[in-house]
Amino acid sequence: MVTEDGFVVGADTRVVDQYLRTIPEVYIKVMQLDSIFVAYCGLSSTADRFVQIPVALAKCRQPSDQLEDTLARFRVILRGQLTKYYESALKADPNLKKTLQERKLPPVEVLFFGYEGAVKKAVLLQVFTRWSQDGGYSFEEKITRNDCSHGQVICMGNADTIQAAHASLNRMMEVRGERRPSPQEMVRGMVEAAIQVDPVTVGPPILILQVQENGARWLAPVPGVPELLPY
Repeated sequence: MVTEDGFVVGADTRVVDQYLRTIPEVYIKVMQLDSIFVAYCGLSSTADRFVQIPVALAKCRQPSDQLEDTLARFRVILRGQLTKYYESALKADPNLKKTLQERKLPPVEVLFFGYEGAVKKAVLLQVFTRWSQDGGYSFEEKITRNDCSHGQVICMGNADTIQAAHASLNRMMEVRGERRPSPQEMVRGMVEAAIQVDPVTVGPPILILQVQENGARWLAPVPGVPELLPY
């Protein structure tokens, strides 16, 4: 969520493999790269560990980079990780292809956000896997550059979780005659709504991060969350 003085971002910490089995670890889906912050969801980790978004981000980021520079390098590395993943997974399990086609997985989504100078920026990268009739696959990218207007909400996830998150937000925004929920409460409510409709792939604990021009802080940290770096 874009606020008047920055961003408030929420994320769950659950990860599943290609068979929808929960990976037994808390997975931090919000991270900091110098002055840029990143939130992500989708195929962020697998049992084979080929798709590891934090590793890809760490490889592509250089201290002097602008947000768009980091995004350009990340796109190349992510495509390589996805290709290795599918080659390995399909070789190990020929039936997986049919399973993935039928499940219609949501895209891998990565949101880059933060400040460049005094300007708020947010860019959403979505990578879709498209399957052909002969069983081949290709990747399709969609990049959305947001204007970061006050009150703007950027949601990631599958269609059901996004719909639930927006419905939760709408209910909170309709409050009349009472204290309006804070951005932190709104973001938490949206993540909780997503967990309710998809408890298999979305789960607690919930992380909430506040980013302002002069720094960032965890509003809802969990054990194992790394300390934020000054920028």
